[in-house]
Amino acid sequence: MKRIHFIIVIAFSAMFLSAFRANAQTRFYLGGDAGINLVGTFDEDNHVASLMLSPELGFQIGKRWMVGSKLTFNAMTSSKDEVSVTVGNTTISSDEALLVAGINPYVRYKCLNVRRCGFWLEGSAEFNKMLTSDDDIGATAVGLSVVPMLTYEPTKHIVLYSSLNLLSFGCTYTIVDTSDPTVPNEFYNVGFNINASNIVKLGDISVGLLYKF
Repeated sequence: MKRIHFIIVIAFSAMFLSAFRANAQTRFYLGGDAGINLVGTFDEDNHVASLMLSPELGFQIGKRWMVGSKLTFNAMTSSKDEVSVTVGNTTISSDEALLVAGINPYVRYKCLNVRRCGFWLEGSAEFNKMLTSDDDIGATAVGLSVVPMLTYEPTKHIVLYSSLNLLSFGCTYTIVDTSDPTVPNEFYNVGFNINASNIVKLGDISVGLLYKF
C-alpha cells in the first residue's frame, strides 16, 4: 500500500512540474457536478434515493494543462430494500444507508482544440472510502485512471465538460473490511471500461461546469 501511494505522488509531481514548465500563465477555477436520483413504486411504499456531489478546484496552466482535485460524495438510502455498490467482484450492501467519499487529484491535457470545443485526456489518482450505516462491511480503494473528456467554452469564464467514463482505462487496488470469511479481503482490477451494450448508462457519461477566474 505504501508503495502504491509513493508511485502516485511521484507520477503527479512529475506531471505538475512539466505543466508549469510548459507555460507559467495560470488561472484558478472552481466547479464540479452534482446529481440526485429517486426511484419508487406506486403500489408500495418503497423508494431508493441517491445524492451525488463532486466539487472541484484547480489551476489552468496555459491553454493545454489543468491541475486540480475533486472531492466525491455519494450517499444512498432506501425505505425498505437494501442499497448496494459493487467494488471489483464484491457487492457492499446496507439495510439503511451507504456512503462513498473520496478525493481524486488529476492532471488534464488538451489534445485537440476546435474553436470553443476541446478534447482532453485526464490522468487521475483516486482514494475512496465506502461505509455502511450498520458497519457490517466497508472498503477502501486506491487507483489510477485515464479518462477522455470533451469541453465547450461558451464564454471565457465558463467551461462545460463531459467525462467519457465508458472509454476509461484504469487500475484499482481494494481492501475490504469485513468479518465474512467468504468475501476476499483484497483484490485489484486492471482494464478498459468499454461496454457498448451500456453506452447510455448514466454513470458512463457525466457532465459538469467550471468557472475560471
